[in-house]
This record gives sequence, C-alpha cells and structure tokens, in this order.
Amino acid sequence: MRTTESKKINVKLFFVLVATMLVVIYPRFDRQDRFGIDQFTSKGQPSAIALADAGKYINHVKFFRGEVGSESLRAPWAYRPLPTFLASFVPLKPITAINVINFIFLFLGLLFLLKSLAILGISATTTALGGFAYVVSFPVFFYGAIGYIDPVLVGMLSIGHYLVLSKKHLLFFSLLFLGAFVKDPYIIILPAWAAYQYSLAKSSWFRIALVTISAMLIFILTIYVIRAVSPVSDDFFWVPSKTLLEFNLFRVNAWLTWLLTFGPMGFIAVWFSVKENFALIENPALISLAVGLAGALAVLAYSFFSVYLDGRYIWIAYPFMIPLACQYLDMNRLESRLVGNMKSKIN
Repeated sequence: MRTTESKKINVKLFFVLVATMLVVIYPRFDRQDRFGIDQFTSKGQPSAIALADAGKYINHVKFFRGEVGSESLRAPWAYRPLPTFLASFVPLKPITAINVINFIFLFLGLLFLLKSLAILGISATTTALGGFAYVVSFPVFFYGAIGYIDPVLVGMLSIGHYLVLSKKHLLFFSLLFLGAFVKDPYIIILPAWAAYQYSLAKSSWFRIALVTISAMLIFILTIYVIRAVSPVSDDFFWVPSKTLLEFNLFRVNAWLTWLLTFGPMGFIAVWFSVKENFALIENPALISLAVGLAGALAVLAYSFFSVYLDGRYIWIAYPFMIPLACQYLDMNRLESRLVGNMKSKIN
C-alpha cells in the first residue's frame, strides 16, 4: 500500500458517480417521495406534515433570514447552526436550500473519499466499487435530501480524514472547530488523527496526547458556548435511558435502517479490523481508519440508549469503513480476480 497521493482521481468515474448520486437522491428530494414512496415513508401525508426533524432545521433557516423569531427554535436542532446558516444564503425555499447544501457536502464527501483512496493506492476497480458504495447507498437515498443536516456531517468527516492522510494539520484543526457547529459526533475524527500521528511517530506520544486533549477541550468548550448563546425556547438534551434502549432494541425499523446503512462494506471493514487487530498499529493510515470506524460504532451503541435510532447514526462510518473495506478487497486481489474471470469467460 502506498501512503502518498501517487495517482489522481479518475475524473470520468467521479462525474459518473455524481450523476448517479443525483438519480439516487431525486425520489426523496425535498421529501416529495415520488413514485409511491410516500406510502412507506409518510403514509401518504403531504411533505409539509411529515417533516419530522426537518421542520426544526427549516425554522432555523427562516430565523437566519429574519423571517421568524427565536421562539420557533428548538434544541438540540438549534445547536447545529452551520448547515442552516449556509442554507439561509441560498435563494430558494428553506427545505430546498438545506438540500442544496446537503448535496454540496455529499459531493465534497465523495470527492475527498476518492482522494483518500488515491492516497491509499487503491486499485481502479476497487476505487470504483468504493465510490458506488458511497453513492448507491441506503442513507444517500433515504436521508440525503430530506431536510436533515447529516450529509454535511458525513461530507466534513470525509474531508477531515483526507486532511489526516495528507498531513494538513492546520486545515484539519480548523475543520474540527467548524465541526462543532454541525453536530457533536464530528469529534470521532480527532482520535483518528491521534492514532495516525502515534503510529507515524511513536516517540512523540506525549505531544500527541497533549494536542489531542487540548483540541478535545476546545471542541467541548465550543459546543458549550454554542448552546449557551443559542436563543432557543427550551433546553432539550438526549438523555440515555433504559426506556429508549428497550424501545430501540425491539423496533424493527431501528435495526433495518442501521443494517442497510452499514451494509456489506461495513461488515468487511469490521472483519478486516478484527482480523488484523494490533497489526494495524504499524500502518498509520489503516489504524486511523479503524479508530474512526470504532468511533462511529461507539456513537451507534450510545444511540441505542439515547435517541430515536435510525441509519443516520452509523452513516458517519462511511469515510472510514469504505477505505478499510477497499483496502481489504485490494489485499485479496479483487481487481485481479475480476479481470481473470472476464478473461476466462472470453476464452
């Protein structure tokens, strides 16, 4: 495996993937739920009635535009101001503006995922597979353009891990600060950075620990300040409880959506991480990916106790699990096998 960006991304593949992503998000764009999807997602109700969390983000866009007062804001949705602030400058209706921002970050997430795969030296065939795993996925279809802000989080994590692999530390920590304005789980990128640095220079573990702890404290302080200054009309926090755990454990949709989101690439990545375990420490890129994946799984586990669980809470694993799975497939000569099978069929 090569650890420098030894090749450029395939531009033709990239635009094919972007076009495919547009097709995937179209049926649910703006919660229109075309082609009869509404019978399963909102029981045939108009999108204005079945907005769920999107309604809170829409009000936040309106607040930034000066169209509503602070009484319309709700926590914790108001504690994630960056996506809605950006959407407020898009001259479209609020939900469409949010989804334009979502698409931009899905686009960026794909771009930097491919750039990360290039740094890892992943083969052309496996890179294409990884790109399609990102694009033709349950979360892009189901959550990608419905007025939620999770695509922004996923896109920023993808950019963040590229900055880890390319050793762009100033940009990485700048993005970490911005991540606090998007959603708390962005913090999982910090242990991934620390793992990369430790594997790269084990003798500097004290400095790495000091930087990591300092950055985490700044991130937590930023979140605290955001919550302190947000003009919300209530103070709502996700509180872990036995009731929520029981609710999620026995709710079919909770299991179905997170398993569909995790998909085969997720299980391959977990298998690879478990199989290699401590051997990954010797490879900075792979250990950082494994730590990022572990962080995403920790968020999923916590979510069972604390929220109305769905696939969004494991979607944040994509920037880590897809490169890990691609590395495993490359190590097992996926490209050679596919080419060999094609040649044997031709002969």
